[in-house]
Amino acid sequence: MRLKELYHRFPKPEQFFIAYNPDLQVRLLADGFTPALLAARPANPTLALLGELYSPTTPLEWLKIQLGSLNDFTEVHTKLTPEQLRETSRLILAAWPGLTAGEICLFIARFKIGEYGQFYGAIDPMKIMSALHRFAGERVQEAERYEREKSRDRKVEKEAKGITYEAYLEVKRRAEAGDNEAQQMLKRPSPE
Repeated sequence: MRLKELYHRFPKPEQFFIAYNPDLQVRLLADGFTPALLAARPANPTLALLGELYSPTTPLEWLKIQLGSLNDFTEVHTKLTPEQLRETSRLILAAWPGLTAGEICLFIARFKIGEYGQFYGAIDPMKIMSALHRFAGERVQEAERYEREKSRDRKVEKEAKGITYEAYLEVKRRAEAGDNEAQQMLKRPSPE
């Protein structure tokens, strides 16, 4: 999403915060979104883009809200302190500025349902960072698989177009007349 388009949709950061609030975590999970699908959506701004559009503190404040929802969700004795929330948000922005807001929401949702383990006694910022590192790796793998599937679908679609019956009869006539190229065209494709 370009700056102008994002600004048109969300002229103030508060409007973005409302649209991308922690409730989005559940909706993305329930709708079956994957990191690959979210990365491919142009209307899903990256953390870096949020900083360019509004201010460098906007993605940090938004990340603190998302991480705060994880903090509130857990049943542990020791929660993240405001300083840990701030530092974890800064590290995420520094390490993964290309992650989109939707991907962060999906990551938090997946963490909440136990895909990245659980906390014992205290929320551990390093466990969050380790899980996000794993999520980022999954994102790359899913994006590559998504691209392979799209490429395969394009190839199948291209092959499915085929030729008309009249064109087939012409190729068949040429093959029977000894045309090597026409004979090759009539051979069945080998399985890949």
